[in-house]
Amino acid sequence: MQVLNYVFNRLSKLAIQQRPALSLAPVGSFFLALVLGFSCATTQADASQSKLKDLRQSGKQSIAEQQLPSIVLAFQPDCRWCMKQGQDLLKLQQACGSELNLSLLGVKAKTSELKRELQHFDPSLTALEASSKFLKQVKGIEATPTLLFFDVEGDLITKRRGYLKPERLFAAASMLIDEYKPNDGVAPCRMSP
Repeated sequence: MQVLNYVFNRLSKLAIQQRPALSLAPVGSFFLALVLGFSCATTQADASQSKLKDLRQSGKQSIAEQQLPSIVLAFQPDCRWCMKQGQDLLKLQQACGSELNLSLLGVKAKTSELKRELQHFDPSLTALEASSKFLKQVKGIEATPTLLFFDVEGDLITKRRGYLKPERLFAAASMLIDEYKPNDGVAPCRMSP
């Protein structure tokens, strides 16, 4: 417990030094990030509310069309781990999609290449193209796959670079749902065998 207190205090001091006008994500979100080994991020207001180009239809939409927590998978062409993470995201959508906004986010390629890559992902997943404004708000995507976790207000809680095993993805989703809908009597997200 002393280690957790030390880490939290250290991160709080760093956040205040770097961005005095911003606060750290809520304490529960911090523990979500800490438990799952993510880097803890300061909040990035309204990143999930940015209107992004829809890769499946004409028009624009935001990641968080509903007032729910959001999980976004950043992908790029020819990324085998992105495809695998996309399959896990589909399972998550089938298990608890009504409790979360789940989206794909194309990065680091032309629109035509991103659209072609969508053949590897289920059509039921919303697919958007990252804008430079959005990437700036989330402090960039260094590599793919990257998972972005947003709270119900659209603030970035944390991001996780690299493939996240399904067990940990479902655990993170359950924690995210519990944080914003505690004890509502709904069973937590569970992986189907």
